[in-house]
Amino acid sequence: MKRFSILLFLITSCTSWTQMMPNAPIKNFMVPGFSQEGYTEWILKGRELEYKSEDLAFVQDMYLQILSPNDSQELTMEMRSPHAFFLLKNNKAKSKESIEIRGPNFQITGRQWKWDGTQATKKIIIEKEGSVVFYEELKGFLK
Repeated sequence: MKRFSILLFLITSCTSWTQMMPNAPIKNFMVPGFSQEGYTEWILKGRELEYKSEDLAFVQDMYLQILSPNDSQELTMEMRSPHAFFLLKNNKAKSKESIEIRGPNFQITGRQWKWDGTQATKKIIIEKEGSVVFYEELKGFLK
């Protein structure tokens, strides 16, 4: 759960790309986010980024990598979706498409998702076909 909270915290920083608003889609883009110490904390990639307005961006083939914010720069989590709409000023995103979130010990999948990265909320809601798989033993969980 700690890694999931870190994911949501890091995605909040994605709003830094609202400062530019090109009049044509950006192809095969990559946007990094950095910690205060200068480490790369996340990398958002996609096939295309298109600004629909100053507040709305559309990302095709969204791929977000979360890295450990230290010297190791280890990949700690990945998030993929065929496309997503980002409400930039509100720190929110949504899609009717599928989502896959992977960490070293878990996988979360589903469709029709919403992400709320506001400071008070920081959560992802999967509305349809949600599934969570853990790849480690949950001791004392079921007795």
